[in-house]
Amino acid sequence: MRAFFIECSGEHWLGVGKALASRGWRPVLWTADAETQKLVSSVFLDCTVLVGVDEARNAGPAVAAALPLDGPLLRALAADEVVGLAMMDRMDRTPSVLSHDTRRRHWHALLRRWNGILNALAPDIVVFSIAPHAVYDYALYALCKHRGIETRMFERSALPGLVHVIQRFEDGSPQIRLMLERDDLPISARGQQHLAGLRAGGGGALPENYRKKLAERKLLRGNGGQMRSGLLRIIGLEIRRTAYLLRNPRPPQNYMLRGDAAGRLVAPGLFGWLAARWRGQWRKLGLARLHRRLAQEVDLREPFVLLALHFQPERAVVPMAGIFCDQLLIADMIARNLPSGWRLVVKEHPWQLVPFGRGELGRQPGFYREIAEMPNTMLAPLNADTQELLRNARAVVTVTGSVGWQAIACGIPALVFGAAWYRDADGVHGIDDLDSCRAALARIANGDVPAVGAAERMIAALEQVAVPGVLEPSLEAADHLDLRSAVAAMADALAASARLTTPHGLTAS
Repeated sequence: MRAFFIECSGEHWLGVGKALASRGWRPVLWTADAETQKLVSSVFLDCTVLVGVDEARNAGPAVAAALPLDGPLLRALAADEVVGLAMMDRMDRTPSVLSHDTRRRHWHALLRRWNGILNALAPDIVVFSIAPHAVYDYALYALCKHRGIETRMFERSALPGLVHVIQRFEDGSPQIRLMLERDDLPISARGQQHLAGLRAGGGGALPENYRKKLAERKLLRGNGGQMRSGLLRIIGLEIRRTAYLLRNPRPPQNYMLRGDAAGRLVAPGLFGWLAARWRGQWRKLGLARLHRRLAQEVDLREPFVLLALHFQPERAVVPMAGIFCDQLLIADMIARNLPSGWRLVVKEHPWQLVPFGRGELGRQPGFYREIAEMPNTMLAPLNADTQELLRNARAVVTVTGSVGWQAIACGIPALVFGAAWYRDADGVHGIDDLDSCRAALARIANGDVPAVGAAERMIAALEQVAVPGVLEPSLEAADHLDLRSAVAAMADALAASARLTTPHGLTAS
């Protein structure tokens, strides 16, 4: 079986590929980081191995002749184009360099390249490490859907060290839905401990990978809250970063692009990258000042719905929100359909404007102004206690966030606009249109809440389907995991998820 492995970086992914090769899978194309590229090339000698960052820039070596795009293909992929163009926020170093025209041309170039590669290498299955979000991989994913080529990917859950296989991130897990129909699902002690932490709040309610990130940057308070970074710390951070890079003059691997004099998209280089960093910090300070001017203190005695914004640019929204990748659309729909006397409280993600990320790529000043001007809507202060807001809200609105999962665990309904791993839990209202939004808010106003034990059932169903696994060891808090066992389990899960039926097609087992 001919297989692509996309954005599969690290020795553990090489182990998964080797285990599957022993079962008849033949890796014919692999994308990863430069270090993994060397490892894969030394093992799979006839496999085309590409560097993912180069592919995002459409700067990889020639693999096959590009194919022109026709009307039927472009019309079929119109919704995917909306997502693909939004995904390019992570590539825009200002943000303002990548105009709509530039993004559209880049998207079309990626489609032409990967359409040609699919024709030339004819994979039976394309395995993504996780939902595609590096732009080029999303273009490939859209083409696979259009062509009917089978896809597989892993999804994380609330329990670090557990992953499960899905065919398409939009569809979720049929296996979890089947498990939820059973009445005899046991929940592990670990699952019970996880839910107890959510209900207790504080540090126990934070996702483990986020808590790990805060601790590494000395931003984690003893009570689990997040400390703010002062101006002096921001300046010191950038001075140290600049000094290090000037002594080691190579820009970090990233997706950023700029246009050269001939209109080609190229990497910005070291000094371009450093300038973008300094400008980004200045932009974040300005965004924070604007947010403080627009924010209002929340009266917890009044009925409200909490919209907890996601960090952007990130996979959790793009592509996981699909057509709702602009969170302003979500705020507008909720604000205009609230029950009489209710308000929408919008809380910014605590990581969006900190100096350690690139959150300025995901926000413009108009974003906050538009929210502040929406009817029945207010921006909560940046330092507002999210836990306190959640526990006093009539409902929580999110795309895929852990705040929605915590809400279900605490008996609070959640309106979910994206492909959250917990979307099938009782108390989750999946929203796709005005009718579903209005119906959900009406039910919540009439007292609808998650059933007792809804979170326990969801965790128990997940534990029946998930396997030990890790997707990005450096980012995931799964230190207890035995990597060798995880590799074997991930390979088993992929092998069991599909069986060959035709020379170029698979059906789910």
